[in-house]
Amino acid sequence: MGRNPETCSKECFDATEKAVAANADGAAAVVIEPLIQGASGMRPAPEGFLALLRRLATEYDLLLIADEVATGFGRTGTMFACEREDVAPDLMALAKGISGGYLPLAATAAAEKNLRGLSRPVRRIQNVLPRAYVHRQRARLRGGDRIATCVRGRTRARKPSTKDRTAENALRRLGDIPEVADVRQAGFMVGIELMDDPAADEPFPPERRIGHQVTLRAREHGAIIRPLGDVVILNPPLAISLDDIDDLVSITERAIREAVSTG
Repeated sequence: MGRNPETCSKECFDATEKAVAANADGAAAVVIEPLIQGASGMRPAPEGFLALLRRLATEYDLLLIADEVATGFGRTGTMFACEREDVAPDLMALAKGISGGYLPLAATAAAEKNLRGLSRPVRRIQNVLPRAYVHRQRARLRGGDRIATCVRGRTRARKPSTKDRTAENALRRLGDIPEVADVRQAGFMVGIELMDDPAADEPFPPERRIGHQVTLRAREHGAIIRPLGDVVILNPPLAISLDDIDDLVSITERAIREAVSTG
C-alpha cells in the first residue's frame, strides 16, 4: 500500500511527471495538501515531491495551489509546510490555524501576478459586474512573486522542536502493539493505522469500527481524539506540554490495546 513514502519515491515521481505532461493542455492548476495528506489518513508525501510539483507547474505553465488549511501555521514544524522544501505556491488556502480554531476564519493567499488576475472584471450577469473573489478583503503582501509570510513583530515560524522529538519518541512504543500497522507523523500531525493482521495487509472487519472504539476508550481515560476509519488521529495543540504529550500517547496506547482485545 506504499505506507513508507521512501519506497515509492521513484515510482510516484515518474507517474506524476507522466500524468502532468499528459494532462497539461487541459489543466489549469495542480492542487496538493503539502507534505502530508490529512483526510486520507495522515499519509506523508515522499521527500522532494512538492518541489517536483513546483517544477512541473512552472514548466507547463500551471498554477500550483497549496491547501495549507490543516498543515499551515506551525502544524508540521515550520510556519507553512511548503517551507520544508523551499517551495512558493501560486495560491495558498489557509484556515484553522489562523485563529487557533477559535473563529471560523479562512483566507486565500496569492502571489502578486495571480492576485491581479483575480481582480479583473468578469462577464456581466443580471446587470451586476462581479469580480472573482468578490467577497474578499484584499491585503496586498509585498515581496515579488513569492507569497509573503504574515509574520510581524514577535511572531515567528515554529521550527521542529523538542516537542516534535518527544512526540516521535513516545509514538515509537506503539510499534509494540501487533495491530498497529503504521505510525505516520509530520510535526504535530499523527496518524496511527490499525489492522487485524498488518503482515497480511488484512484490515479489521468494518462492523468492528475499531477506530471509533479506540476514541471511546480514550475519552474514558481523559483524552479526546478522533478516527479516520481505522486510522487514529492525534492533532494536539502546539502549546501542549512535554508531560501532556506523553500522557496523550499513553492514553492512546491503552485505548488501542483495549479496543483490539475486545469483540
